[in-house]
Amino acid sequence: RCFAFAEAAAAHGDGSWLLGFLVYDRQPGQMHYYALRRYENSGSWLKLDSQLPPDGREHRNRLMK
Repeated sequence: RCFAFAEAAAAHGDGSWLLGFLVYDRQPGQMHYYALRRYENSGSWLKLDSQLPPDGREHRNRLMK
């Protein structure tokens, strides 16, 4: 199964097979994950954060250019 993924990725040398990353940010006493998702059309990235913002603060999810 892993070989099939590697072969499919090699067949598309432009990187179009990469959708994003799942990241674990190691913080003492907290589990903090976020995903970075690539938008092929605009070339920008979307950050989806697992942590809710403290009351009255801006959401951590954002579009990055």
